[in-house]
Amino acid sequence: MAGLQVVDPQLTDVVVPPGPASGGLRPPSPPTAPLDPELDPPELDAPELEPPELDAAPLEEPVPDDDAPPSPESVTLVSPSLPHAHAVSPAATVPQTKSQAWIRMVPPPRHSHSNVQPVRFTFFGGKGGVGKTTCAAAASVRAAAEGERVVVISTDPAHSLGDALRAKLGRDPTRIADARGELFAVQLDADRALTRWVDEREEAFRTIAERGTYLDEEDVQKLLSLSLPGVDELVGLLELRRLSDARAWDRVVIDTAPTGHTLRLLEMPDTLRRFAEVLDDMHAKHRFLASSLGGRWRPDFADDVIAEVERDAKGLRELLVDPSRATFTWITLLEELPLDESEDGVRAIEEIGVRVDTIVANRTWPPPDRRCSLCTPRVEDESRARTRLFRMFRAKSLLEVPAALDEPRGPAALLDVAYTVRELAR
Repeated sequence: MAGLQVVDPQLTDVVVPPGPASGGLRPPSPPTAPLDPELDPPELDAPELEPPELDAAPLEEPVPDDDAPPSPESVTLVSPSLPHAHAVSPAATVPQTKSQAWIRMVPPPRHSHSNVQPVRFTFFGGKGGVGKTTCAAAASVRAAAEGERVVVISTDPAHSLGDALRAKLGRDPTRIADARGELFAVQLDADRALTRWVDEREEAFRTIAERGTYLDEEDVQKLLSLSLPGVDELVGLLELRRLSDARAWDRVVIDTAPTGHTLRLLEMPDTLRRFAEVLDDMHAKHRFLASSLGGRWRPDFADDVIAEVERDAKGLRELLVDPSRATFTWITLLEELPLDESEDGVRAIEEIGVRVDTIVANRTWPPPDRRCSLCTPRVEDESRARTRLFRMFRAKSLLEVPAALDEPRGPAALLDVAYTVRELAR
């Protein structure tokens, strides 16, 4: 492989190394099929050919290695603010072995003897601005290209998933036409989802409120129309469950909002359980009166809705704390503030019961071949941050994604990003 360069857009004289025009790592091209001895037999009467020995072992055709890493002639790695173009050692920037080159940001699918595989949920989270959406989209594109049926869902009210995929997205799964394999994407609309969820249960909620409070019909209507804090997160988790049940997905990738919103999202099963308890307490008055005056209490549609909310809370809780079904990938930068939030955020997520199994250092800089006033201090700072990251999360899978000049847009560019993921270098 030829040398790898870091390119700065402000340079007036930049030598572009030979290789693919688009640069970046791409999936390997399928190997050329060898000649089939049955279709192209040797001419036995040719004087220069020896007839084969009868007891000779048959020739075996090589089996194509789908996991073989790509080998472009050169790769251009770009960083947004390097003042000089430096040649960088390929060993320091591009993974050289199969085990490094084909690392995923999401766990691979698990195989079992059962024909029914549970859908796997992978959450991507971290501090705002660290590249959660790009990493979630890149992981989704790659998983789909490798044969999984994937839906990636943004729960962030400030959606950018559609921009990353270069697709117009809505509240229903949209197939990404330019992606390899089966990839769908959704940007949640919390207001619409809340309206639908309440409308489907409004009669029951109204009945419970009228039976268990002194509110009249008008007051109950005002209560049901309130916009309560945390509704986005509550409805977001319920929508994730609804969308995951809508089709036979292999994986659901969730591009979450910044840390505070994400923690509330993961705490929603407990919030939903408490809401069910409030409804049950309100309805207890009706049960008591019905039993005292009528001699018998018979469950009705209001009790069914309370039981449904309780089941949803229990099911969502079981899903989030089951590491075979749900995992969390934390995205950070090799900088002081993102690392501070990473330590606190990962601890808070795991206290909820959700397993964080992977930490990704995004936009890492390559070491230059000579000293410069800007990039050398930056790389030295990152080196100290690497040491801290290893110390904080020594028991977890630590990965890194090299920096790029432009934000990747579209499935092809995102797939390039996914194939540059490697184990975090010390």
